[in-house]
Amino acid sequence: MKNKLSFFLLAFFLFPLINISIANAENFSADSDGKIDSLKIKSKILEAEKDVFVYLPKDYNPQKTYPVIYCFIKTFYFNVVKFPQLLDSLYAGGFPEAIIASVDTDEEEVYADSPQGKKFREFAAKEITAEIDQKYSTDKKSQSRFLLGFSAGATAACEIAFEYPGYFGKVAAQSPGWMTRNSTGLRTIDFTEASLVNLKENKSTVYPSFWFVWGDEKNIDVRGGLWESRSRENSTKILRAMKEKNIQVESSIVPGSHNLQLYRSTIIPALNYLMGR
Repeated sequence: MKNKLSFFLLAFFLFPLINISIANAENFSADSDGKIDSLKIKSKILEAEKDVFVYLPKDYNPQKTYPVIYCFIKTFYFNVVKFPQLLDSLYAGGFPEAIIASVDTDEEEVYADSPQGKKFREFAAKEITAEIDQKYSTDKKSQSRFLLGFSAGATAACEIAFEYPGYFGKVAAQSPGWMTRNSTGLRTIDFTEASLVNLKENKSTVYPSFWFVWGDEKNIDVRGGLWESRSRENSTKILRAMKEKNIQVESSIVPGSHNLQLYRSTIIPALNYLMGR
């Protein structure tokens, strides 16, 4: 519980000037046209039980197969931004349908350099995908599994793909941050060096493709840390290492800052990328 509370605090401070309230996902998503399942997955890797929210399109048909978009963090996608309602609207307009699995994430699990983070990445790649494939009518090819995240969730999605590149086809990362420890006044994201080591040591030649977006505003003060400039500086190192391994990368800088407005302005392009639009 302490870890979850710490992560919610971290998420709050990564969205400056935005008042975020956390409540039950069922309350926020009750007006969705799609079906929403709340699962508890018993993980042998984590030796713990994990919550996963699953969104099924309104016209979900077990006789069809669907790609799956895995999201981090579940409370963000199902509580804060009403992702199911957005998908309802997109699907009603003919957007390609997918199953959405949004995964519960504790603070330690988003750190590339923590033992718990390493376990979580293995859990996300192996146990969650196996559970969703077993329970639902999914397209089980790795090319039809996608990772999506915003902020710390975006960086966690990248880390999973770096460590288990053969499990996923595409990654869409909205404003990911590779920060240095304590740069925002919290034990925050210390991914950079660990990520560079992971990329260098992984001998795989079958990486997914990546799509990145960041806001163009600089020196945004997030609890004493300059989020935008420091994050992009470290992210540049990651992008350079990815390109050296011939990983397919698309990246852009758009108007805005690291907040919910940036998420909202880039979520449709992110989904377009994942679904080949």
